[in-house]
Amino acid sequence: MKTNLLILVLLLSLSACFKSETEQAVNTQQEPETELKTVFVNGDSLHYLDIGEGEPIVFVHGGIGDYRSWMGQLDTFSTNYQIIAYSRRYAYPNRQDYPDSPDVTGDLHADDLVELIKKLDLAPVHLVGHSYGALTSFLATLKEPELVRSLTLGEPPVMHMLDYDPSGESIRTQIVQKAFEPSAEAFRNGEDERALALFLGGVLNDTIIMSEIPGEVKQEWMENLMELKWQMLNTNWSSPVDSTDVQGMELPVLLVAGDRSPEFLIAIQQQLDRFLPNSEYTTLTNSTHGLHHNNPEQFNQEVLEFISKHE
Repeated sequence: MKTNLLILVLLLSLSACFKSETEQAVNTQQEPETELKTVFVNGDSLHYLDIGEGEPIVFVHGGIGDYRSWMGQLDTFSTNYQIIAYSRRYAYPNRQDYPDSPDVTGDLHADDLVELIKKLDLAPVHLVGHSYGALTSFLATLKEPELVRSLTLGEPPVMHMLDYDPSGESIRTQIVQKAFEPSAEAFRNGEDERALALFLGGVLNDTIIMSEIPGEVKQEWMENLMELKWQMLNTNWSSPVDSTDVQGMELPVLLVAGDRSPEFLIAIQQQLDRFLPNSEYTTLTNSTHGLHHNNPEQFNQEVLEFISKHE
């Protein structure tokens, strides 16, 4: 069981994190009255919203989330752009059979995204990804950069970037011991909600996190727990990325970080910024890893300004 594989798993579910103990990070906006569409890619159907007109922006959510993760962005961005917000494989309301394949990797999701862009005839697109969705977007861009006009990455778990940080191995070890091991044990015992609480509490150093979140947020997380459970219990996979891959990505990239985000996510962002040849870096105030949930106004403004420069 390799630590670098385990740590990648640990970050995949951080799709809708929240602020500090005294702050709430919830998305209170209602779903738009737009019918979900479906597209068949790589043997499965993915649900998505298609709103607005103009150059296409594809939003890619993180783990324990789905297309609803972007409700705080849809109205603002759809004023001048065509918005595609889709649910990744295994996310609500897509098919959620427990995966029986060893190939549920970041590359699988990246292949889905590439095929979605092609099937919907969207290229070139502006990709906006958060957490594991940012990793998905990053890997898809590496595969077929001609499909992408600009790339916005909200703290992607490109964990191999920690190889270039002097404290990287220490960071990995701490999170494995605090989050992965107790969460995996709870999953094995059939205690799914407790497993999620242990995972998030260990990563974010907040042991009462599940007792503070609103019921609708917990429900959304539980509706999207299948992928995390599989990842926590299966470690024979990875999506390795090294500095050479990053240095070869010449298109414009916006790196978005929170001023209160966990240390390892900031370390990854800093290494990406170090190696990317055409990157910009912005930090959201009063924000943890939730980013577009924690500070939607600044997130929307920063990303729209970046995209407008690269139309």
